[in-house]
Amino acid sequence: MINIKVNDKLKNSFKPMITIFTIILLFYFKFTRDVIFVFFMAFILSYFLKPIHLSISRNGKYKRLCAGVLVLTFFSAIIFVIMFLLPLIVRESNNIVGTLAVMEKYIQQINSKMESMRGNKLVQSVIINISSNSENYIKTQGEKIVNLLIKLGHSSLEYSIVPIVVYYILADSELIFKRLTMMISPNYRKVYKEIFSDIDRILSKYIICQFILCSIIAILTFIVLAIFHIKYPFLLALINGFFNIIPYFGPIIGAIPAILVAALQSHNKVIYVAIFLYLIQQIEGDLISPKITGEFVDLHPMVVLLLIIIGGKVGGFIGMVLAVPAGVILKILYEDINYYLF
Repeated sequence: MINIKVNDKLKNSFKPMITIFTIILLFYFKFTRDVIFVFFMAFILSYFLKPIHLSISRNGKYKRLCAGVLVLTFFSAIIFVIMFLLPLIVRESNNIVGTLAVMEKYIQQINSKMESMRGNKLVQSVIINISSNSENYIKTQGEKIVNLLIKLGHSSLEYSIVPIVVYYILADSELIFKRLTMMISPNYRKVYKEIFSDIDRILSKYIICQFILCSIIAILTFIVLAIFHIKYPFLLALINGFFNIIPYFGPIIGAIPAILVAALQSHNKVIYVAIFLYLIQQIEGDLISPKITGEFVDLHPMVVLLLIIIGGKVGGFIGMVLAVPAGVILKILYEDINYYLF
């Protein structure tokens, strides 16, 4: 009888580790990676909608109905916005591909003009390296834009199940939580509930705050580009706002396309655009972000940089996006385990 209890405890203790290991293993297979990514999108969106769902179903009644109405309203609004903005995005994307081709020719012209400097081997070597790298980068970016649009079209069927998954996460969150607690040893279930509650609270705040910050950056970028009459302001603003989700590196990556397009239009405009984009990032980093995020993301900058580098090596762009929230979760786990168990 004692052996049976011990075996049950061992099984319950190893269940979470087996589950985590299985998810990590499956992530390395392309098919399961795509499926996991779809569920990950649904998970993020459900966290974003969770506060609204809780506010409209406070008494617990009609929880499923509220979840259904909320999901239907939210995704109907998204479809409406996509139908309205998609032609603009496609048109600006096609124009950017054309602009990249112009940039490629411009670099080739510069390279041909530098032929007169053949006498200086060092200068010639530097020029050849810069021009070839720039040309390769421009070709790659053009191909990436086209491939991204094609991939989004092919993946539309996969993404169509996201609203269904979001609905079930919102409607059955308590049931899902109970099922997860059954995987934990009874001796540690109370501790697990406390830790999960802390992680749930922090993740919810983090996701909503990142959405607000990225939206602010996108809006301010659009205003700056529109004021200086830079081409493709909407698409470039979306790119800058999207990449802002990655700390430190994201703002630099997101600003490069806008600066390149401005450089093609005017040498004076590119200086003003670069200055204003820098000011936007400084305002966001020093004033807006601390006010919105508060102290719940309390990680040292060196730790954040290390997490981003590791995340990039492990999971590419998605890894860089998930690096900081993963670090925050590990920090919560460390602090809560120390508090509750030691």
